[in-house]
Amino acid sequence: MMARARRLLSILLATLLLAYSASNPAAEPGVDIVFVLDSSGSMKQSDRERLRIQAAKMFIQLLDKNDRAALVSFSGKAYAITGLLPLKQASNEQKLLKAVDKISDKGAFTNIYQALEKARELLVRHKSPGRKQHIILMSDGKMDVGRQERNLTLTERTLEAIAPRLARDRIKVHTISFARSSNIPLMKLIAEDTRGVFTLLQGPEDIHQVFEHIFQRAKRPDMLPVNEDSFVVDEAVKEITVLATKYRPDSRIILETPDGDTLSARRHGPSVRWYQARQFDLITLRNPASGYWLIKYSESGNKAYIVTDLKLQVETVPEVPVNSPFLVQAWLEKDGKRIKRGPLIQSTGFLLKLKPPRGRSKEYSLEDTGLYGDERALDGYHSLELKLDKPGEYRLDITAVGETFDRQKTVYVTVKQPEPEINPFALMDAPQPPPLENPGQAPQAPPVVPTPAPVAPPAPSLEHTAPAAHEPAADTHSTPEQENHDTETDHEEAEPEEQESHWLGGLLIFLLLNVIVGASVGAYFVIKKYRKANKKKDEEENQEQEKAG
Repeated sequence: MMARARRLLSILLATLLLAYSASNPAAEPGVDIVFVLDSSGSMKQSDRERLRIQAAKMFIQLLDKNDRAALVSFSGKAYAITGLLPLKQASNEQKLLKAVDKISDKGAFTNIYQALEKARELLVRHKSPGRKQHIILMSDGKMDVGRQERNLTLTERTLEAIAPRLARDRIKVHTISFARSSNIPLMKLIAEDTRGVFTLLQGPEDIHQVFEHIFQRAKRPDMLPVNEDSFVVDEAVKEITVLATKYRPDSRIILETPDGDTLSARRHGPSVRWYQARQFDLITLRNPASGYWLIKYSESGNKAYIVTDLKLQVETVPEVPVNSPFLVQAWLEKDGKRIKRGPLIQSTGFLLKLKPPRGRSKEYSLEDTGLYGDERALDGYHSLELKLDKPGEYRLDITAVGETFDRQKTVYVTVKQPEPEINPFALMDAPQPPPLENPGQAPQAPPVVPTPAPVAPPAPSLEHTAPAAHEPAADTHSTPEQENHDTETDHEEAEPEEQESHWLGGLLIFLLLNVIVGASVGAYFVIKKYRKANKKKDEEENQEQEKAG
């Protein structure tokens, strides 16, 4: 009886779980982040204001409940200060923030190799399907373990062993260098090999923008468009985090609510969390009031990240060759389901602002008409086909503008210059030096050929006495490439006709031999087929004679 009751209870629980999952779409898997912070003594000079501490705290507070984070400190050795902690537990966020404060600058050496290996071990050990994994490495970027030979060995291992492993494990490493005197090629190659981002910090005011860039790449968060210093909150926004940039470290940021009230770091309610740093303020509000909000006494570049069940989704390629067409698609989701029809989608416009590596931004419209790359009309997918003709990283800001709401997402596309194609037969055509008659002896110098007397050039034509205005003047100094080209040309023109006729004769003999061999092989198969047919005919005649006898 008890067994039957337990079975019925299990069936009931399973039914309830299925009903809950059907009405509540699966949550996004989230991301795993490992912060790898340099604690060597050299950071006293390259990061005097301990900006890496403030930026790491900002990033941790931007993560949501589906994410996990860990902290690794390194100097001569690497230490995991925390494990990979799930942020769905509020206490874990506090553990991470306190752990960041423990980062020092008292280490004697800088072992980037071991730091990356420790971070990789943490992520691989807790690998989970669907979760993207990232490492954020902050250092002055010099491999230094006390011995130059060991430094070179570990640098080589980092590029030839650790970086390929991270790439195979699909772990992106974003590197931030705090000094121009650092090993920039090393930090840049680590990021490139793992499809991450390298940044050389230009000044203390840039650190939070660098982390904001990485955060948007890793999370693709939902945002509200910020028009200079204002934004509009709609009823579907459940939480908002405002990243406000300061004019000066002593600036006081103020938020003005839709009803005219003001919030500040000193004056706000229990539903507001306010974090102050030298370059920015990070303000998180739960259940914000709908309407027009204003950010006072801030600089440009403010951001408003939101938690909402009305999401803008964007899909495109991360990399594309120059002049290769690619598609950008955007759509709205409500409770995880794509909105295909209805007044909400009919009154919404989809805009794309394209920011190239250099130059002015361009604006486009994404349509759901079945044209311009859109596959099918009125299916909810708003699309546009682009083709970019200059290499570099492009920023794409996609905005959905409705009557009662706005949504924005930022994605990045890297346009690469294709590698030049190499003709594998080009080397075969290149002239080869003749073999030495006695390999053990050094080649003898060529005989001296007397230089012919110079011939005076013809007088220039009066019609071409000067180059055109749009053409540069001729350079009288030849480059090494030109000298090589001239030398090869002279060599080809100086070849005697006897060598050319000898080469042609050899080619004719080679072709004649191929014809003879081909004819012989063909004749062999014809004769064999003929003999086989005659043999079969003889056997049939013998059989008929035996039957007749």
